[in-house]
Amino acid sequence: MFESILVAYIGPETMLPLGSVVAGAVGVAMMFGRNVLRGVGRIFRRPPGAD
Repeated sequence: MFESILVAYIGPETMLPLGSVVAGAVGVAMMFGRNVLRGVGRIFRRPPGAD
């Protein structure tokens, strides 16, 4: 009956590296995300032929 159910233990030793990666990605996005989005917005707001 229970052979088809996969029970996995997700402990702190598994979640800590994943949390570190997520926190690092969020930190980089918070530092550079606003400037990157602003630059992309400037590119798309330029009228065609305004080079």
